[in-house]
Amino acid sequence: MYQLRAVIGALPVLRALTAHHPLVELEQGLHLLPMTEDVAAALTVSSGPPLAPFEHAPPGLGDLLATCSTHGPVAYVEADIFGGTGIQIAQTWHHGHTTLGPIHHDDDEAPPPPITPISQALRELGVLRTTNDEFAAAGLSRHRTTAAWLSSP
Repeated sequence: MYQLRAVIGALPVLRALTAHHPLVELEQGLHLLPMTEDVAAALTVSSGPPLAPFEHAPPGLGDLLATCSTHGPVAYVEADIFGGTGIQIAQTWHHGHTTLGPIHHDDDEAPPPPITPISQALRELGVLRTTNDEFAAAGLSRHRTTAAWLSSP
């Protein structure tokens, strides 16, 4: 099982989004903000629009990410994978606008794309593939659940 819900970007970009929540250092100069229930509640804008087709993004998150993307590119990603199949959704923003997506892939619906949605988003953030793909190069394979990102460095 692999499950991830997170905002990914450079430290100044994520600090523009939140100064109060723990960030986890990834590879290649990126950081990750795990989208836990507490973080989602804190970032919810009650009058904000939903971020479709994401299932776990709080209302208004897209507007918040567009705003903080004036400091640099940022991505929101979700993945739920079990037994090698599942879904990935990713979207990126930069200079206040969406630059990629949202892109969605469900293994039950179609053959896998040559580059997964999360790897495409990581490319938008400047990740260079040094291993199998951008996902591994950024260090996203380090933990299997969103909560696990908070329990270790």
